[in-house]
Amino acid sequence: MKKKRLLSLVMSAALLFGSAAAMPSEVIDDNISISASAEQIGDYITLDDGTLEINKFYDNKAVVSIPSTIAGKTVSSIGSFAFNGAVTLQEVVIPSTVKKMGGYVFEDCVSLTKANIPGSVKTWGYSTFENCIKLSQVSLGEGINQIPPHTFNGCSSLKSITIPNSVLKIGFSAFENCTALTSVTIGSGVTYIDSYAFENCTNLKSVIIPNNVRTIDIGAFKNCSSLQSVTIPKSVTDIRTAAFKYCSSNLTIYCYKNSAAHTYAVKNKIKYVLLDNHTHSYSAWTTARNATPTVRGYMIRKCTICGSSQTKPIIYYERLAGSERYATAAALSKKSYTTSGTVVLASGMDYHDALAAVPLAKAYNAPLLLTATNSMPPATLAEIKRLKATKIVIVYTKGAIGNNVLSALGSYSKEIITGNSYYQTAANVATRLKSKVTPTNVFFVYANGFADALSASHVAAIRNAPIIYVNTNGIIDSASKAYLASVKGTVKNAFIIGGTGVISESMKKTIAAQLPNAGITRFGGANRYETNYLVNNAFKANLTGADVSVATGKSFPDALCGGLYAANKKIPLVLADQVLSTNQKNLLKARKAVAISVIGGLGVVPATMVQAIRDASA
Repeated sequence: MKKKRLLSLVMSAALLFGSAAAMPSEVIDDNISISASAEQIGDYITLDDGTLEINKFYDNKAVVSIPSTIAGKTVSSIGSFAFNGAVTLQEVVIPSTVKKMGGYVFEDCVSLTKANIPGSVKTWGYSTFENCIKLSQVSLGEGINQIPPHTFNGCSSLKSITIPNSVLKIGFSAFENCTALTSVTIGSGVTYIDSYAFENCTNLKSVIIPNNVRTIDIGAFKNCSSLQSVTIPKSVTDIRTAAFKYCSSNLTIYCYKNSAAHTYAVKNKIKYVLLDNHTHSYSAWTTARNATPTVRGYMIRKCTICGSSQTKPIIYYERLAGSERYATAAALSKKSYTTSGTVVLASGMDYHDALAAVPLAKAYNAPLLLTATNSMPPATLAEIKRLKATKIVIVYTKGAIGNNVLSALGSYSKEIITGNSYYQTAANVATRLKSKVTPTNVFFVYANGFADALSASHVAAIRNAPIIYVNTNGIIDSASKAYLASVKGTVKNAFIIGGTGVISESMKKTIAAQLPNAGITRFGGANRYETNYLVNNAFKANLTGADVSVATGKSFPDALCGGLYAANKKIPLVLADQVLSTNQKNLLKARKAVAISVIGGLGVVPATMVQAIRDASA
């Protein structure tokens, strides 16, 4: 191994503190005798594997962030005594590249207050922070496997410590003389607490020994004069001499009948409480982890006696709503799109055109916005401008959108998809969709009710499938019939949404005759909510997103664009009323949603309904 030195203060700043200052081009070999000067900050060693070890630190910096690399080489180790006696050092951060530390690294750093040991450190030596009398904040990363002997001995300002679950052993005198220590959380991986590990921790009041500990060695908690409560599980089979000697006269050992702790308490005339029929006394719920877009959040509470814990999920929710239907559609667009060159526009006064347009908007990767019949709502126009759109695809049945709206769109490029009836308009939308994606699925919904079409819209969009309107009985209209004739060679599945009360068995046969190569599947429940459940459950393989969306099942205005929002996130769109059915509750429970997107204001989806969905999702 060749030993080298860092020579200038400029270099020290660049290397040890991430400065942008220029680095000297020379590094002097050790065969030139140079004594440590005020400009020198330290030595490093190149190890056999080509990585570096910080060997000695000379500088008088108060805050040190040890670099992960020096001169292009990874810093993997900190040598013994490297920072020993650095009296001006107040805070140190060790990078995750460091795998090993020697002994006595920060011993007698009497001004050190903060330290971070990453989980990457697997091997470290004795007395790492011994006699760091101002050390009050310590972070120990999950991954370290031991607390070596004397690590924190004499750290008289350390008030609390959490020992990671990865730690297997707490070493000899590791926390001895930590006289300010009031709280210690021992990780669940610890199996051995060595002799005098917590001796003279005179402010420690309560300790819960985790379930994997086997041995509590000689004097482990000796002279913890304020210790009043210690819980010891059945896993502890060996408690050695003076383990709890000279603790508080009020010390109570919480233990199990005939366990080693029970025997120890009887033998040493220490008060004890048997936990065999223990009634838990839980602390308040606290947040253990906040939710992210893909990870559930949880709250946790622990028994103040035995340390057993309970968790419950945090189901976040966000309400996406505006002052009216047009503003709600704009709110959904804002949530889903930063910009979009294309916007799909449909009437907000009726549901037929907007719901048929959901799969087309998904295929365009464009938001779906709504308009009034004779005027362009300000919320819609403002959202088109925010999106920086250049093209508007306008979907409407004759009479649904007037010339005033078309005029309000001015110089925007326009593509118009229209029909003389909503059957024809939906068929024309399907034809336009076919020009972008070859259909293998078709969804058939009852023309004279919005609920089934709304339940189908998100899964139809995910599957790039058109929505075709039909009546309860009779023939299929000519436009729809012509479209179905054009795709009968490619469509493999036809889905009928709704029971026989809205689409009869006779109409099902008519549909089958139009698509002779397709399988026909019906999803029809006792009511709209059960049909909605059947659709969400049947297509759950397509609904892989982390959340759930919810809209009212009573009316359509706020929910019209909800299908596109749900399709973009690949999540269920749940239609809800005042009471959730058993099937709906089971669906929500199985989903384990991270969050809930509520589509519409309090008037359509009240807070009680949101809470019921959150409870069912827990």
